[in-house]
Amino acid sequence: MKHIYIVDEHQSSKQNGIGTYIRQLLKCFEDSGHDVNLLSFNSDVKEFQILMTGTIRVFHIPICMKGNFLNHGALSLAMLKLYIEDSIDNIFFVNHFPCSLFLKNLRKLFTYSRLIFVVHDQCWCASLLGDSDALQTVKRQSHLQRSLREERKGYMIVDDIIALSYTTYNLLKSFYHIPTNKLHIIPNGISIRQVENCDTEKRQLRKDLGIAEYDIILLYAGRMAQSKGVIELLQAFELLWKENTNLRLVMAGQVFELERFTKQTPKSLSHIVYTGLISQEQLQKWYMVADIGILPSYTEQCSYTGIEMLGYGKLIIATDGHNLKDMFNNENSIIAHIDRQALNPQQGLAQQIYIGVSNLLSMNEEAKHKLRNNALNQYNQLYALKHMRKAYLQLTEKERRRYNN
Repeated sequence: MKHIYIVDEHQSSKQNGIGTYIRQLLKCFEDSGHDVNLLSFNSDVKEFQILMTGTIRVFHIPICMKGNFLNHGALSLAMLKLYIEDSIDNIFFVNHFPCSLFLKNLRKLFTYSRLIFVVHDQCWCASLLGDSDALQTVKRQSHLQRSLREERKGYMIVDDIIALSYTTYNLLKSFYHIPTNKLHIIPNGISIRQVENCDTEKRQLRKDLGIAEYDIILLYAGRMAQSKGVIELLQAFELLWKENTNLRLVMAGQVFELERFTKQTPKSLSHIVYTGLISQEQLQKWYMVADIGILPSYTEQCSYTGIEMLGYGKLIIATDGHNLKDMFNNENSIIAHIDRQALNPQQGLAQQIYIGVSNLLSMNEEAKHKLRNNALNQYNQLYALKHMRKAYLQLTEKERRRYNN
């Protein structure tokens, strides 16, 4: 039996893809025979608690040092050492970065335990908008060079690294020079209730959500960050709405710059719904009723939004951004090309999204059915939870390899 310890930062994972990932990872270890523990840092408690949630032991660690647990891990980890015995049967999954100092302290206190780091993001992705080619020319910039050095230091401390896509796997080898024998590719997975032939249920959901019969719903779900292409999506919608007033855009996620967003859509604003931060159950309803899912990101790792759009068999507009090409192609979606050599790539992407949606709306039903079917097949073949579960259980059964870091 292995003792699994999953590191989570509670405040951020309540509203991002890492939280979804951790919930799925816990499902992967259900009924596995392993002892499963969640280390919930910055939990919503006033004092340290250990509670059982079903078969999972949760270590609730309150906010301290202003929540910066990654840089002050020695304090909290030393406390955990009172409850966790170091053992070769321990496996720690670390999911947040930058965390080289946290990993260093974790290694020091749990010398015999196995450390696995999961790459959910990298230090350059947002600032360079996923342009991996630009890494070679800008890595000499002092701030980026320092961040890259710290990132690689963390990679070298751990025993294993999980990349969620082939693109990141290859980058870890070629750019970060990580030994291949500590690299693994395990895409994210999730279990989705199939909804084909549920027209009656969908009609009722649309009614409950205030959607008219003739409304065409475009759905975006995720963080409202620059690297997610939300401004470009809003600019595209302003153009699209002029040509089809039945279109409605649903922006599902927490909004921090509403005034900036509304300036992009002065005429179509009344046809845009900002849901704010909503529960997974409420988001699933929007997935079910949406006509088109849009993923306008410049960079992802293995997007749960994208997986859910595939799993619900949606018509999808996706970009060919960093790691997105691993998930989407012309067989399962319409691709909005990012021209990184253009004088204004952002304006170009907005135009590409506009063209993509226009083309999708003009397609015949046979072509739409083919896209939906291919999307669903992609989900079933690569991103169903059973594939993720199998890969993680195989990884945990392997013997730990020691590295001279």
